[in-house]
Amino acid sequence: MIPTILPIFPLPNIVLFPHTFMPLHIFEPRYREMLKDILSTHGTFVVTQIKDPSSSEGNLNSNYYSVGCMVRIVRADPLPDGRWNILVQGMALVNIQTSEEGKSYRQARISLRTFQDEKGLTPEQKEALQNLFIDYVIQSNSNDPIKSELQDLLDSDLGDEVLLNTLAMSMKIDSVERQFLLEAKSVQDLYDRIYQLWDFMSKGRNTSEGDQWWPL
Repeated sequence: MIPTILPIFPLPNIVLFPHTFMPLHIFEPRYREMLKDILSTHGTFVVTQIKDPSSSEGNLNSNYYSVGCMVRIVRADPLPDGRWNILVQGMALVNIQTSEEGKSYRQARISLRTFQDEKGLTPEQKEALQNLFIDYVIQSNSNDPIKSELQDLLDSDLGDEVLLNTLAMSMKIDSVERQFLLEAKSVQDLYDRIYQLWDFMSKGRNTSEGDQWWPL
């Protein structure tokens, strides 16, 4: 059973979605302590984004978003000097509530953040997503293998939430926009937010990573 009080791991410019994976390098002593505590028990913690990495508040409680992703450790490799390389998988969205004292690392009481509806995507919405992908591929003069990969993703048997989370994690958008997607309240809301961003960017808005915002 997952406890209601979990370690909080704030990161700059990083947003993780449920059902997706991310490697992390753990080097700070307090988070090494965190790993030792949770590896022998529930193996879970919360990844959340720091609002302003340049702020004098650093990663204090007031400087990270209150919506994050609960993750589980799927692999943990210790290094000779005490650091760790780990692989985590997003499990669920959570609301980060009151902070809890008692450890060198951050802890907070959390509650699961469930989607308000489970209606899923309509065939028309899936076709609209497919058309947006294809339009971008054509505009960017991408080659045929990329078109095939996009088609395979949209034609896959992934559930709607997993599919949308995978797209949200893959899009080359800035971290504030990715947080905007993370805080969607339903499958339909997430679809609308992805479509809105995607349509906006496909019409020529440059990203901080250059003109190509789709990573494939």
